[in-house]
Amino acid sequence: MLRNSQEQRGLWRLRSALRRVRLGPLIELVIFRTAQIVGSDYELNQHAPFMKMCHYSNEQIAEVSDWRRSKLFDDKQRALLGYVEQMANGGNVDDPTFAELSHFFTPQQIVEISYTVGAYYSTGLLTKALKSNRRQTDALPWPGNAKTVNVRFGS
Repeated sequence: MLRNSQEQRGLWRLRSALRRVRLGPLIELVIFRTAQIVGSDYELNQHAPFMKMCHYSNEQIAEVSDWRRSKLFDDKQRALLGYVEQMANGGNVDDPTFAELSHFFTPQQIVEISYTVGAYYSTGLLTKALKSNRRQTDALPWPGNAKTVNVRFGS
C-alpha cells in the first residue's frame, strides 16, 4: 500500500537499504509476527505467501502466534520472536530478551529488525484505519506496476 504513495518513496528506499543486511527469511518472520500483534489482516494476507516462499511450513505459519509452546522454531527464531513481541507491545525490551537477541544477531541486524518492527507496526495501523481491502489473491503492486488499493474513502 505504501509503495503507491509518492510521499512514502523515501521510506521504501530506506527500508531497501536496511535490507541489504540480508536477514533473509528471518525478516519475513519479523513482519508476520508484527502484523499479528497489530492485527493487520492486510499485512497478514500479503505476507503469508512470502512466509511460504521463505520455506516456512504451513504448521509454522499457523503457530507463529503461539511460538512459545511450539516445537517448530529454533533458538534463533525464538530469540527473534521474543524481541518482536516486546518491541511491538510497548517497546520496553527487557535485558534478558535483548541479550538473547544479541547472541544471534549483530548490532546492524538488530537495528534492521527494530526498524522493521516499527515500520510494519505503523503500516499495520494505517491499513486498519483505512480499512484496506486487498485480498491474498490480489496481485501485489511492485514498483513500476503500481496499483491502487481500495480503502474506506474509495479510490
